[in-house]
Amino acid sequence: MSLIVDNAVKMKVYSKKLTGNGEELERWQERITKYHKWLDGHRLTAVKAGERVDVCDTELIWCRATVELVIKSANRKDLLYLHYEGWNRKYDEYLYIDSHRVAPLGLYTERTDIPKYRMGTRNTGLSMMYAVVLQ
Repeated sequence: MSLIVDNAVKMKVYSKKLTGNGEELERWQERITKYHKWLDGHRLTAVKAGERVDVCDTELIWCRATVELVIKSANRKDLLYLHYEGWNRKYDEYLYIDSHRVAPLGLYTERTDIPKYRMGTRNTGLSMMYAVVLQ
């Protein structure tokens, strides 16, 4: 975020040096507006227990998860208890609703140009899941 602010300040200073009507500043402000609109479309604002969302796991792979619990707080955004679909409960996580790792369902998991897990069972007689990252 600080990079955006730094660039905004630089653009304002630069626009004052320009002669004319400040077209560069207007173009910069349009880019910032588009960026914020894009960013708002990728964030969750409200979610209920039982809803499904996209979550970026600790290996930076986007997975589907179910919101098991929403913890409300007066001082902070909602805290979500998330269960990764198809995974053991030991991988469940708590993440804030405004985390960059949480997104609306399908935003990332329906893409075909990013790595995904292929879930399966091993032939060991145990009912354990394993995953292979697909490129």
